[in-house]
Amino acid sequence: MGRHPEASAFFLEGFPREARQVEDFEREVKSVNMALILDYDEKTLREHMEKRGMGMEIIDQRIKVGIILYLSSSIQHI
Repeated sequence: MGRHPEASAFFLEGFPREARQVEDFEREVKSVNMALILDYDEKTLREHMEKRGMGMEIIDQRIKVGIILYLSSSIQHI
């Protein structure tokens, strides 16, 4: 964005997660005209995190928090 003014598109993985973040991004950076939703099952997420060297306690917490955030703020905008 700032370092690549010639770019016509960006892929932001894991952001934004909430409608408020989209609004902030559009106000401060650029309007969002497309979104790609990657829907993985929990087993796939766990395998990915394990390959990154995360321990089971961290994996459990991240999945729990991610599901809570998704259900409380993201899913209503899909």
